Order: sequence, then structure tokens, then C-alpha cells
Amino acid sequence: MHDSYCGKSCEACETKEQLNCSGCKKGPGQKNDGDCTIAACCRTEGCNSCENCTRVANCELFQIRDNIPNRRLQSKDSDDEYIDAGTLRKYKNLAELINIIFITSVISFVITLISSFIGENNILLQGIFSLCSGISGIIYIVAICKMGKYNSCFKEIFILWLISIALSIIFLLLSDITVILSTITAIVLLILMFICLKKEFEGYAELTAGLSKNLSRNWETLGKRFSLFISLLIIGLIVSLVLIFLIPIFGIISAIFFVIMAILCIVLMIAKLIYMKKTADLFKRYYQHYRSM
Repeated sequence: MHDSYCGKSCEACETKEQLNCSGCKKGPGQKNDGDCTIAACCRTEGCNSCENCTRVANCELFQIRDNIPNRRLQSKDSDDEYIDAGTLRKYKNLAELINIIFITSVISFVITLISSFIGENNILLQGIFSLCSGISGIIYIVAICKMGKYNSCFKEIFILWLISIALSIIFLLLSDITVILSTITAIVLLILMFICLKKEFEGYAELTAGLSKNLSRNWETLGKRFSLFISLLIIGLIVSLVLIFLIPIFGIISAIFFVIMAILCIVLMIAKLIYMKKTADLFKRYYQHYRSM
């Protein structure tokens, strides 16, 4: 007795594992995903095999039995293109959250640039900018918190932001704080900010890895360049602090160095915003694509 309806050997089947097929006859009324049309026909007709069927000589299915495993495999691959409702909702939420983070990041970036030019004398504008920056900052942190549901890096970023806020509040409350303590606090806040940015790059790289290898690599590359930037900045700070007292002219060289680093920082932040927009659009495209299927 054959182990299949059509008479082919299951052991010799090359697509058996890919189809996760245990054999069309194993178990009472055995059925599989992307079920074989010959097996379905035999069950319907009540035949134990194609040989027992009176119509086998003119049966089109029997004639193409060698191609049926490949057809089933193609059908299975087509089914894999469909995703569940949870994943669809994830793509939608990620597109919306990353767009919010993008918008708030643009606002903060523009405010920082403008504030550096208008100076501290324009109290009204500084107040407006501070208010806008505070509101966008809160929205940004809430969005980051929600992103933590989809990637652990954003959970860590949220915790680091809470620590940064707590340190900033303590710093403001302690009016008689010493210069040394204020310097240490400022350095800690700066380090936390850099860690948050590095984690953000890693988070986006992980989120996009399964959808766009190119975009994921871009995030990874940006993260590496950012790490290099921080390394150069730290080395520059240390060298400047040591040499500025020994070589007076080094003050000019140091100033040029920090101007260059400021420009590089702006370039990195612009690249981050561009990739962030691309990431939001990527999830939006996937959501729209699968929603229409």
C-alpha cells in the first residue's frame, strides 16, 4: 500500500519539510496547510488511492501530480505574505509614534539653532522657545515610552530620560550648588543624552532589520559615526583642558576644533531626522500594503 494517494513516496519528496507535511494518509482524514488537490479529491470520492478511481486515465490532476508539491509550496509562500491583525496594528502604531518623535525632534532642533543666534537678551522669544521646547519634550518622552512596547532600547531611553529630568530638577532646586557639583551634574546629563541618542539609533536599526536591510544598516552606520563623534569630542575636551594652559595659541586651535565639531553634530542630527522620516514612511507603507490585502 502506498503512503500517499497518488502513489508517490513521501520519503522521496523534496518539499515535505518545507510544507511541514506529515503525509496525506497519516491519521484519519489527515489534512495539511496548502492541502494537495489530489488528496482532497480522493477523500471526496472515497478512494484509497488514485489507482482505485475509475477516472484516473483521464484525470488532469493525476497527470500533473509531480508538480503539485511545488504548487503547494508557492501557495504557502503566498499565504506568508499575509500578516496577523496584531502585526498590522504594530506597523500603524510605529508609523504614528515615529512621526511624532520626528516632529518633536525637528521642533527641538530648530529651537536650539535659533536660540543660539538670538542670545539671552530677548527674554520674550526665549520664554516662547522654552515653552515650546518643554511641550515638545513631554510629547517626545511619552512617544518614546510607548515605543518601548515594541523595542527594549526605547524602554531604556525612557528610564534614562526620567533620570535626566530628576537630576535637572535637583540642579534647579539647589540654588547654593557649588561650581564643581554643577559641572559634574552637567557632564552626567550630557553623558545620559549621548547614551539616549546611541540607544535610539540601535532601536531603529533593530525595528527596521526585518523590513529594510538597507535602512537598518544606515541606522547602524549612523550609530557608529555618532560613537566616533563622541570619542573625538571627549578627546578634544581633554586635550583642550590640558594644553590651553600650557600653549596660549592653542585656544584658537581649540575654538576652531569645537566649531568643526558643532557642524558635524548638526550634520549627524540632520541625518538622524532624515532616517527617522524614512523609518516612519517604511512602517506606513507596510501598514497600507497589508491593510489593502
